[in-house]
Amino acid sequence: MAKNKKGRQSAANGKTAPKKTKKIDLLIDIIFSVLPATTQEEILEKVAKRWKGAPLDLGDISNALGHLRRNAVKYGWTVPYVGGAPTDKGRYFIAEVNPDGSRKKCSPQNVQHLRRGYERTKKTVARYDNNEGVALGILAPTLPAHLQSAAKREAHRMIGFSKDQMKMLADFSAKLDA
Repeated sequence: MAKNKKGRQSAANGKTAPKKTKKIDLLIDIIFSVLPATTQEEILEKVAKRWKGAPLDLGDISNALGHLRRNAVKYGWTVPYVGGAPTDKGRYFIAEVNPDGSRKKCSPQNVQHLRRGYERTKKTVARYDNNEGVALGILAPTLPAHLQSAAKREAHRMIGFSKDQMKMLADFSAKLDA
């Protein structure tokens, strides 16, 4: 691992994570230095070799990635949510973020990881909406009379929304494949 002018370790691509002081920030710095990786378990294994604090577990890595994704502009980089099989090599990777929040271009392999992540996220959100709509439809008759009609309408809307989302995803994916 190369060192920058201030003596801090930098990633293989020559970029250096900004200096932080909190535990989460230190953990994110180390994650920066060990990517790319194929699984969160691999990230944990690599980070554990460099971590000086209390033992870490997968929850720590997952929380750090979530924090990083919510604060990408602050850190100047993120690890995008990815889909695909857990064996897709290098699916956890550094995606640099400009100060305005836009992302810098990435490799064709990473674009495929991003696409699968997008599709997986859309399917998950649609499934949750459908499940919540069904649950609300079941709950509606148990509510006070003045709320039942509104609850049934909302349940129907949620189920319809999830179906629309799945159709939009299929249409968008077809355009990307064309």
